[in-house]
Formats: sequence, structure tokens, C-alpha cells
Amino acid sequence: MNVTKILFVEDNKDIVSFLQTLLNSTYQLEVAHDGKEGIQMAFELIPDIIISDVMMPEISGLELTSTLKTDERTSHIPIILLTAKASEIDKMEGLRHGADAYLLKPFNKEELMLRLGNLLTLKQ
Repeated sequence: MNVTKILFVEDNKDIVSFLQTLLNSTYQLEVAHDGKEGIQMAFELIPDIIISDVMMPEISGLELTSTLKTDERTSHIPIILLTAKASEIDKMEGLRHGADAYLLKPFNKEELMLRLGNLLTLKQ
């Protein structure tokens, strides 16, 4: 049986650690520490789903999403954006860039798990 591979793109070590604790028992979690590394890893690994922060150095989560959603190698991969940018305008911007879901930090871990499950079910 294949283990679901998640690429998590986040520059905050505490959030990385929290998600590793939350997801490692169920999923294979790969971590990129900025958007540029995230794009490279997405092309190399072709993960089942990507969870990305929006505000990161070099390449933002929005740019990462646009890049991956417009490349035929990665356009099928669901992307969840995590951010502290809570306005409706910010949310619409994330969705316009191709995000499949937009969760606010601090996020509800149950909501994250449900969205992950739902997006993976849709993908199948």
C-alpha cells in the first residue's frame, strides 16, 4: 500500500515541528523551508498534496501555488495554504492563485485533517 506523501513548505520551525508530530504517524511528510525549495521539491517528489505557508522569504506561498498549478507536472496536486493573513481579500487572492483550501493560523488541527482527507479523496 502506498503511503500518502505530503510536502510541507514552512519557514517557522515550531509549526514544522507541530505538523510533524500531527502528521508523521499517518503520512510521509517532506519539509521545505521556503518557497524556492518547495517548488524544487515538488518537481522532484511529486507529492500527493502540498501544505504551504503564504508569507515566506524569496518565493511566497502564492507564487509557489501559481508556479505549481501552471506546470503540467504538478498542476494536479492539491494545495492548502496556511496563513495569518485573515482578510477576505487575502483568502480570495490565495484561491485566485489556485489554492484548493485556505486555512488561517493558528489553524484548527481537526479542520486541517478533514481538509487533507477530503482533498485526498477527491484526488482519487
